[in-house]
Amino acid sequence: MGTPVVFGDRILVETTTTGTGTYQIGAAVTGYLTFALAAIASGARVPYVAVDSLTAPTAFEIGEGVYASGSPATLARTQIRRNTTGGTTAINWGAGTKYVMLAPAAANVPAYDTDGYLATTAPAGGANNAIVPTTAWVQAEIAAKAPLASPTFTGTPAAPTAAAGTNTTQLATTAFLQAALLGGPVRAWCRFTPAGAIVAGYNVASITKGGTGGFTFFFSTNLPSSNYFATAAPTPFNIMPNSVSGYAVSSFAMQFANIYTNTNADPSANTTMIVLGG
Repeated sequence: MGTPVVFGDRILVETTTTGTGTYQIGAAVTGYLTFALAAIASGARVPYVAVDSLTAPTAFEIGEGVYASGSPATLARTQIRRNTTGGTTAINWGAGTKYVMLAPAAANVPAYDTDGYLATTAPAGGANNAIVPTTAWVQAEIAAKAPLASPTFTGTPAAPTAAAGTNTTQLATTAFLQAALLGGPVRAWCRFTPAGAIVAGYNVASITKGGTGGFTFFFSTNLPSSNYFATAAPTPFNIMPNSVSGYAVSSFAMQFANIYTNTNADPSANTTMIVLGG
């Protein structure tokens, strides 16, 4: 964002500056104010017009300058917007009295459209400054946000984790679910293929396939020391063993056997194993 341009009321002063350098500010024209009397702060950037005569000017300079208080006060010719010949360079003033007044150039005045609304240029997307945005910019920024009703999230949305035991319509984070599952009867579950690939599950890090119908399930988090019961579906299978106990249980081995032939057999696709207890 650029430097603000400051305006002042009834400022018209004399200067005898020659050449193209900084103006040295003299007295105010009768009936007008100096920069100081108009409360222009030292260091302010102001729009000005300089002419060689108040009644029959033959040369002018329109620009912006930085005012500095002092004895004498000065006005640096920071940016020339137009001069007598239509250029943008400082006038090389000759001897004699010139007059400097504060007056906005066209570039300092806001433009309005035919409906009377302020016409602005849209800032860059996501801008956070004092620039007045267009309605189109505001609409585009709003459109980029998720709606309040039925929003669709992308990435990794985050939410506060509810206290244990919360039973409301508050969103349940994965941390809340993990704590609820570890603190409840379900200690681990896994849906897997006959080859031992994990399709989905909870607290099962990997599966090792042994012989026909033999699988060892390794837990992501060891189960606390206790007694546990394991089962699987769908049937028809015998599962041996169906219980496990011990200290910091890290895995659970299961052997599947066909209940009709009593021979070891791989379970069907998408069989689910579950460990309960604790």
